Amino acid sequence: MRLLSKCGVPKLSYRLRCHPPPCMADQATAMDEMVLSTAKELLDLTSQRERKSKVIKQLQAPLRFGGHGLISAVESAHTAYYCSVLSCSSMPHIQQELQSWSTQTSAQASSPPQPSMLHQHLDECISNIKTTITGTDSNLVRPDLVPSSASEIIPHYQQHQVVPFVQQEVTAISNKLQLQAAVAEAEAEGDETTLARLLGVTAPGASDWLTTDPSSPALSLSNIQYQISSKIRLGLPPLPLPSDCASCHTQDACALDPLHPLVCIGQKGTKITHRHDGATDAVHVSTIHAGGLSYKEPRDLSGNGDHTRPDLQLVLNGRQLLVDVTIRHPACKTNIMHGSARQQLAAAHKGEAEKKAKYASMAKTQQAEFLPFAVETYGGLGKAARKLRKRIASSAEEGPQMLSEKEVMRELRGSVAIAVQKGNANIILAEYHRAMSAAARSGRGMAVSAA
Repeated sequence: MRLLSKCGVPKLSYRLRCHPPPCMADQATAMDEMVLSTAKELLDLTSQRERKSKVIKQLQAPLRFGGHGLISAVESAHTAYYCSVLSCSSMPHIQQELQSWSTQTSAQASSPPQPSMLHQHLDECISNIKTTITGTDSNLVRPDLVPSSASEIIPHYQQHQVVPFVQQEVTAISNKLQLQAAVAEAEAEGDETTLARLLGVTAPGASDWLTTDPSSPALSLSNIQYQISSKIRLGLPPLPLPSDCASCHTQDACALDPLHPLVCIGQKGTKITHRHDGATDAVHVSTIHAGGLSYKEPRDLSGNGDHTRPDLQLVLNGRQLLVDVTIRHPACKTNIMHGSARQQLAAAHKGEAEKKAKYASMAKTQQAEFLPFAVETYGGLGKAARKLRKRIASSAEEGPQMLSEKEVMRELRGSVAIAVQKGNANIILAEYHRAMSAAARSGRGMAVSAA
């Protein structure tokens, strides 16, 4: 998928900037179809029929807007060509042509000449761009980005100095409006699960696993793990599961929520605990690589005699930190009740608050700073987790370590993100195999839920 988004999708970019959209329409459409069919094969989406248009839109959205970065050639053609002409507007022959249009307009000739093909193509591009950056109130989000017509290009950009940023800003506004439209649709349908997911996949850190280079086992996902993680991100059932949960035996649990295994009490102590331990190990290893000290589950730190233990005791640049890791699923009923469908990272913030209350007394007794490391199942990181990540990476810069601050940050970001997604996939796989085994023992086939 990384090769597809980084090497396959950009194949047509140069041509889109050099040729008018009508000349590239067939090629752009064919390119989009080829990219999407490849993605469907890689992610095992060939059997998906429901929500097809929504899945395609999310696949084509940039990573920070919850997508997979498979940018549509058809949708970007007009912006690419228009901005390419703008970038050449200082060239004498282009400038002269644009200036002549402005002069003809100001002269208000009674019988204006037939517009040139370039003029017509730019007018089409401007019209298309205006459509993409028009908000729900029918007004342009940024009127300064495009003129009213091709004839106004010169005077418009003399007044508004935005030429170098037009493509970047238009693309960002268009993607933001599409995300807002998806959120508004989910709100209108009362679909709080989708709202929580959309907020989750666009949170800080949620796309880190998609940009991690698979350079070691700790930074790699198997094909099936990648497929499951992608389906969770896209809001699709990751695997066909029976209606009833095979782990906790709750009736219709998987029919009502295909991601029920991620929070199933029957998985705690096994795969859910393994996911937690994987994220903890990632922080532990990166701390050591940064030149710090790290101790797992230190004993006898509580001053009131109980057996409470944080996950990690760190020493960075002579300062002691206590860390406890928690992984929360924003789309479960409990977290939706606590606002995860209304506020981004609400589940992580709730986890942080609970951990701080639990370890405040211990941190005071040990004269240490406590930082909860809260991660959401979609990959989003809580505020304290991002703070700790920076602290660990910056400690590498202050000591004679083999890894630089940038290298430690890259390793820590990738290893935590992969550990969470690998854990999610393994939980779903464990539930699937448990259901298959139960069906085999009973002599009946596995009754798959409609979800």
